[in-house]
Amino acid sequence: MAQTTQSFWSRHRTAIIALILLQAIALFMLATEKGFRRDEKVHSKMIKRIYSDKIQSQADFENLTNIPGYHYAVAYVARGVQVIAHPFGKYPKQRHIRYISATVFGILLVLGIYVLVRTTGRAEEEMFAVLTLPLVFLFTFIVYTDIPAVSLFLLAVALAYKRCHWAAAGLFALTLLVRQDMVIYIAAAVVAFMLVDIYGRVRVPIQRRHWIALLQRVGSWQFLLWYFPYGLVMAAFAGFVVINGGVALGDKSAHPAGALHWGNIYFSLLCFAVLFLPLVVASVRTSCVISHGCLGCKKWGWCYSFSPGGFSMTRRLS
Repeated sequence: MAQTTQSFWSRHRTAIIALILLQAIALFMLATEKGFRRDEKVHSKMIKRIYSDKIQSQADFENLTNIPGYHYAVAYVARGVQVIAHPFGKYPKQRHIRYISATVFGILLVLGIYVLVRTTGRAEEEMFAVLTLPLVFLFTFIVYTDIPAVSLFLLAVALAYKRCHWAAAGLFALTLLVRQDMVIYIAAAVVAFMLVDIYGRVRVPIQRRHWIALLQRVGSWQFLLWYFPYGLVMAAFAGFVVINGGVALGDKSAHPAGALHWGNIYFSLLCFAVLFLPLVVASVRTSCVISHGCLGCKKWGWCYSFSPGGFSMTRRLS
């Protein structure tokens, strides 16, 4: 028994430690946090309405932009807890909802990262590197849709890596039921797996004769059957957008489909630069050395290091 316990601990200690840390922080926030953070008020109100069976028509979702998969999940978990332990009154309070969300989807996040790390053969230390990213870590403990969406996405990618395409497509569909803008990441992941399958047997540089082999591989029944489930998911989502009249479920004026806000891009770059300053400095320093050696001029080397070409060269050579 001791050997079995030790073996289980040695195999899964990274995930166990991560779960303990998440649970400890969730309990601390349960005891100390008050009030709402940003959009928590909208999401918490919807969860309480679902919990109390007060949803009667689509008009009840007019202030909600997300498909309410997350909200139904939290509400039904709260109902189960109420049946077992009766900790709530008429409906769960904000701190109860936050604790349920942090616990359930914190576990799902750890599971998603852990399964993906083990599936791809990466070092388990990378699990903590991903788990402690500032944005991921902070969003775990608020009533919001990012963490469950990312968790389901990671599990789907791990299944796709194992060629369990129907199961992966099912999880991708669940991801979209939580957060619609994840369709961008889903499409990127599917294209990435397609490129791996297409170029898997062909070495670069691709010569003229290789294009025939590529076309034959893409047009093969096996290839089409592999990616048919993802096509169904994308078609279903496209149908939802057409029938719904936009990506957002409600409040469509605030979230127009296809709109690109350039300010968001630069704000995201600023957040990245602040949160990951050591990585930015290391990249600039490396690209400066590379470009200085290539261009032979220190001044132009620094300019080139900040350009997209210099950064991409850094990523390829470092």
